[in-house]
Amino acid sequence: MEKITNRFSNFLELIFPTLCVTCGNRLVIQERFLCIDCWLDLPVSNFHLHSGNKVEQLFWGRVKIEFATAYFSFNKGSNYQHLIHFIKYKGMKELGFETGRRFGISLLESKDFCSVDYIVPVPLHPKKEKEGIQPK
Repeated sequence: MEKITNRFSNFLELIFPTLCVTCGNRLVIQERFLCIDCWLDLPVSNFHLHSGNKVEQLFWGRVKIEFATAYFSFNKGSNYQHLIHFIKYKGMKELGFETGRRFGISLLESKDFCSVDYIVPVPLHPKKEKEGIQPK
């Protein structure tokens, strides 16, 4: 039965290939969501390694926080905008989990984030909520 399932899956993959959410290239067997080239090309910020980084500065004088960071730099119109949109608006929770897992591993490199009590994600903008664009 397993052979039949694998053959059927392989056949479907020929007709409906799994594509990288950022560049649109076909994924190979071990890749999920993004191709290896896109994971390696992800514009990782490394803000978690620097106190007083750009993300922390956004909160200065507004909210009392200890540290702030972002996993990667967001540039409107870039291929990586698709990654965020697939997570937030298309309900790809697995992609969010994988991205978060990778971010968590990188946070272990930081002396500031190794003893963090809470990680708070940036919520959906109220304007988008009013428009009815909700994560699934």
